[in-house]
Amino acid sequence: DAVHYELYLGLHPDSMECRYTGTELSWQPAEDLLENGRYRWYVKAVDKYGAKTHSREASRTVAINTVNEAPPAPVQLAPLQNSYQTTRYPRFEWTESVDPDPGDEITYKVYYWYEGSMEFVITTTETFYDGRRLMDQREFFWTVAAIDKGGLSAYSDTMVFYIDTQLDLVELPTEFMLSANYPNPFNPVTSIDYAILQSEKVEINLYDMSGKAVRKLVNALHSPGFYRIRLDASDLPSGVYIYSMKAGSFYQTRKMLLLK
Repeated sequence: DAVHYELYLGLHPDSMECRYTGTELSWQPAEDLLENGRYRWYVKAVDKYGAKTHSREASRTVAINTVNEAPPAPVQLAPLQNSYQTTRYPRFEWTESVDPDPGDEITYKVYYWYEGSMEFVITTTETFYDGRRLMDQREFFWTVAAIDKGGLSAYSDTMVFYIDTQLDLVELPTEFMLSANYPNPFNPVTSIDYAILQSEKVEINLYDMSGKAVRKLVNALHSPGFYRIRLDASDLPSGVYIYSMKAGSFYQTRKMLLLK
């Protein structure tokens, strides 16, 4: 019997359409398929009487990937910005980076260091790393990169955290608090301590005496605890500045003096 073929194609099993009817044993679409699309397809064989057999139960999948695209940057989950860690073995955690290219695989590189040290680099396919023993009473920096098989990468922000095992002996804050910066007056670096009573989004901003915002120091969700930020005012002129903290219904301002 004379046989012709019907090819069905679609992005979802419930939306497959007949895209070709004919006697050829191959077919190429006239228009481009969607980049990064995962298409399912199957073929029906139809004789001259209309009887059909098809391969729907054994449908195939084809992925369209003509351009290698970089993965999205992961988002750090822990340690958070300006957080204090009471263990010398902190766990680094971040969100999964899902590559837009079908079938691509992601590896992560975790970089951490302290001022004046070399970078420590760990490669993993997990979204966490149980860190090696770090030095106590230190300020550390860390970032994580997502890397695809083609070598394209995307980096998270760089965050700072502190190792202070003595804080394990201290109770959690009993109130929100914004401390006076130290030293004050300063040139050009000073530190600001603050306490968070409950989980809140925290904003700390720096203003000049005219009320103009000159720098956003903190803008992130915080867990209860004690925090410290380091302000480098090398690019600011001498003068009096105001800094404010907002966390939920808590709001407080303080002044600092930059002398150069």
